[in-house]
Amino acid sequence: MRADKRSYMGLLHDFKTGLQKRALRRVMAQPSSASRGAMHYDHARQVSILFNASELKEREQVLRFAEKLSQSGKKVSLLGFFDHPVEFSDFVFPGFTEADFDWRLQPKSEAVNHFLQQPTDLLIHANTRPDMYELFVAASSKAKVRVGPYADYTECYELMADTSGNTDIVYYLQQVEFLLQKTNTKP
Repeated sequence: MRADKRSYMGLLHDFKTGLQKRALRRVMAQPSSASRGAMHYDHARQVSILFNASELKEREQVLRFAEKLSQSGKKVSLLGFFDHPVEFSDFVFPGFTEADFDWRLQPKSEAVNHFLQQPTDLLIHANTRPDMYELFVAASSKAKVRVGPYADYTECYELMADTSGNTDIVYYLQQVEFLLQKTNTKP
């Protein structure tokens, strides 16, 4: 009986994952209302950072990076994904979990919807191992330029950073900055 229940739950999980992948592909295939295009890094005034906030060390590194951007005159907005339930009032940034999406990957969270609706020049997806929910947010972003990790879902980004298997967030963010400074160098 237990084995049957586990295989049934596995089947449900696989079915749900399949539906979510199809929903993500549908979002990626839709023409965006966002004005996409190249932008010199120095001209980006509004920067949105989507990141996995589950691990304290990575969260602190992303917050330092955001502070650095803010000190350089950029307006920074953050959205953190937690892979476990948390009390969001404990954090200085809005966040979301898997529970903030329905089974079709439609966001139910005010924080996610607000993040997706705000105009931004640049989205930086600061996670070297993105999950389906983060990819959906990245693909749905109205940012002029979306930057993220090299992944199977290339339609989520205009620019992807390949860190050749190095998952260190500091290294990844350095690579993203390097790429952005070298891209479209004629302001």
